[in-house]
Amino acid sequence: MLDIIDNKNMLSNLMINHLGKNLITNCYLSIKEFEDEIELKTLMYREFPTGNLYILKYREDFMILYYYINRADSVKNEFNEIKSIFDNKKIVVEIPYREELQLEEVLDLFDELGFSLSLKRINLEHQIEARLDTTCPYSEIEWKYFFDSIEDSTRIREFLLDNFDKYTGCIPLKETIMKKIESNYFYVLENVESKEIVGVLEFDLGRTTTIKHLAVSKEYRGKGLGRLLINMMLNTNKNVNVWTTFSSNAEQFYKNNGFVTTEYKSAVLIYEGE
Repeated sequence: MLDIIDNKNMLSNLMINHLGKNLITNCYLSIKEFEDEIELKTLMYREFPTGNLYILKYREDFMILYYYINRADSVKNEFNEIKSIFDNKKIVVEIPYREELQLEEVLDLFDELGFSLSLKRINLEHQIEARLDTTCPYSEIEWKYFFDSIEDSTRIREFLLDNFDKYTGCIPLKETIMKKIESNYFYVLENVESKEIVGVLEFDLGRTTTIKHLAVSKEYRGKGLGRLLINMMLNTNKNVNVWTTFSSNAEQFYKNNGFVTTEYKSAVLIYEGE
């Protein structure tokens, strides 16, 4: 069985107690980024006498795995125990790294568990102060400034699901979107006549500003709306970073808008079940 993490102190203590000299982990998130799962009782964990800890975010038909591995030779048996609890539900794990050799060691470990590489991501940053035009050139499209948190959170989540992969796209919970709407952590472009969302930029604030999602509807791509969303972000935030798929159109888009690659990368793996 897995136990539910029902408060932030519990999660913090679990993380601290499993730090070790030879630790392998993919969990560099702040406690704040787990708050909604804690509140909804969808954050679970399993710890073993080996000193290994596994934290799982529960989604309707898949899991997101975070790990603190102190004994690599015990992982296979421990993972077999965990996956049996969920009837071989699909599991997604993201491995951060800097050097390819560092990644290969962890890939070998997860390959033995039955995971397959889905994609690689790279990190880009923008540190130039800017004053850019945010005037939309299309009369039928306007910035959306006023939101109904319940209705619009559903619409925004559906838009993100239409434009990002369900499993690897890091789609936030509806409850998370509601809170971020209230905190103004979304820029949204909307068709005035149809009330259809045509562009979204979601971000988080921390030591730097992180773009979590940026997308434009297929029928509006190539019309400068993505650049418009980026301009709005860069006008109000100096240090901005983003994770995007390696060698993708999105990577080139960000580079065309002044972003440069950093040393940080990640690999996304999926366990499809047996």
